[in-house]
Amino acid sequence: MSLVVDGRDVRRVSRIQEQWVQRFKPTLPPRPSDANKNFQARIVECVLENKTNSDYEPGSPSYDPALNGPFTAKDVKLARDKSELNKSPSDDDVLNEMLKRGGQALLLSLTIFINLLWILRGCFK
Repeated sequence: MSLVVDGRDVRRVSRIQEQWVQRFKPTLPPRPSDANKNFQARIVECVLENKTNSDYEPGSPSYDPALNGPFTAKDVKLARDKSELNKSPSDDDVLNEMLKRGGQALLLSLTIFINLLWILRGCFK
């Protein structure tokens, strides 16, 4: 089946499939730049030194135990469920549909990732 407009085949199934394959074809990641290597070194240093943002440590004026605990899968699920479908992705090309339909494994991975980012927040002052 196809659709021809002005002599161009614009709706042939095999052509559409080829375009989808080309669009989502995996590409090799770029070689790390010096800035990226420095960033990676700072992350390792922070993790090894276990630096945190002291403004949010127990005893500081900004500390609130209800807000300073780790994120739970329930927290991440609530935030994910609030996101609207049929929206354009941001620069990372991740659609809300992907996050919502990623299942329990993706939910747990996101929870770990978000908590890791929270732990490392003090590294970038």
